[in-house]
Amino acid sequence: MKKLWIIAVFTALVSPLAFSQGAMAVHDPAWDTSFIAQMLNSFQQYHQMIQHYQATIQQIQQDYERFQFAIKQAQTWKFNNIDWEGGIDPTNSLVQMGSQVNSLLGSLARAKEAVAGQNISINGQSYSLMDLLDVADINGNGKNFFSAAKDSYGETKSAFRKSAEGWKKGLTPLERSYIYSRYGLDAADYFIVDKTKSVVNDRLTKVIAETDTSIREAKEKKLSDLQLAYLNKIMEGENLNPVQIGQLQAAIASLSVSQLQDMSGVLKDYIAYQTYKDRRTDAEKEAAAAAETSWKFEHNGADNFD
Repeated sequence: MKKLWIIAVFTALVSPLAFSQGAMAVHDPAWDTSFIAQMLNSFQQYHQMIQHYQATIQQIQQDYERFQFAIKQAQTWKFNNIDWEGGIDPTNSLVQMGSQVNSLLGSLARAKEAVAGQNISINGQSYSLMDLLDVADINGNGKNFFSAAKDSYGETKSAFRKSAEGWKKGLTPLERSYIYSRYGLDAADYFIVDKTKSVVNDRLTKVIAETDTSIREAKEKKLSDLQLAYLNKIMEGENLNPVQIGQLQAAIASLSVSQLQDMSGVLKDYIAYQTYKDRRTDAEKEAAAAAETSWKFEHNGADNFD
């Protein structure tokens, strides 16, 4: 009974979304349909969020590329006719601003690549966040959510096979039977499916950490309101007014990985649940094939067995 209690606790910890509810979905097609609809809606929202995130970075990049060009041009000018407030040395200020702009553009490029690039490695395949949100092809052809679920299981199985078998051996026959009746999976397979979450989470956490670092660097290197005001004098007629300066500063301040973190938490559960569904389907096919083989053996005999 103590081990069964441990399994119950373990089951509750597996995933409040993907497994404790997902297991019921196997026996409740209506719930499964609702779950898929919820998943698709979430993916659509996350897809739009990433697009907005990329568009914001793109706009900031374009503005700062204009600044970069203006600063390079201005470094060849004479500043006798420009009124610099606060005793500013225009030459040194331009050098400083140029360095900041170059650094910020580099950080933004890295943040954009972290989100858009195929830098999530699962079982030897490279995925982007957009790939993981792609549910257009349920057969998993190409790189998408469904193929990522299969690759996640493949990598996890290779990494945790021995641990899974060891965990299974530590269970009693009753406990193994409980897991199979509850989830339709062999205990070792159940263990592996659960571990797919940690594999996916590890990859997503790395991408988000890289993005966060790049965003922080960009915010540290952004031009101040005072620097942009100086730059406005240089770029007179280039449409850099106080309102637009405020909009640009707000856009940079809005960059955050909080929504990406939320997406990561949901995405790993969805992938784990899809992995579970795949394995459940495979297990049912294997059981049906074994039953058919057994029936043929009983009715046809060993000599006529095909």
